[in-house]
Amino acid sequence: MARKKKLNKAIKNLDEMLDSGVEWSNQKLKKAHINLRKWLKELRNYRKLEKQGRLIRLPCVAGDSVYMVDRHEIYGELEVNKRVISSILINEGKPPLFKAEGVCGRVKLEEFGKTVFLTRQEAEEALARKEWEGE
Repeated sequence: MARKKKLNKAIKNLDEMLDSGVEWSNQKLKKAHINLRKWLKELRNYRKLEKQGRLIRLPCVAGDSVYMVDRHEIYGELEVNKRVISSILINEGKPPLFKAEGVCGRVKLEEFGKTVFLTRQEAEEALARKEWEGE
């Protein structure tokens, strides 16, 4: 709550400063204050959306490469495979699902950091530590 009050106070102070009718001697400084006010209002809107549960932070977007700890089809050994996220399915009231090329079904959000990683290094380190479900 304290952050909200500070943010609203900062916006109010900028509003008063910019709307006071005082002549600005430095137009670049005035423009910087106008931009700052705009960005603070945008931040306030994002915080409202997040509080309402309407803002989702995705670990990746369609087209990104991810690295998955999978079982080899023939040998059954665990390995790291690079996959490309082809689409993201978002249903109301449910966590997003990720479709990865070469994967049957969809990848759940909670699998990121467990069996799905944003870098090969993270996936290989997890494989070395055996930090995935089912093992």
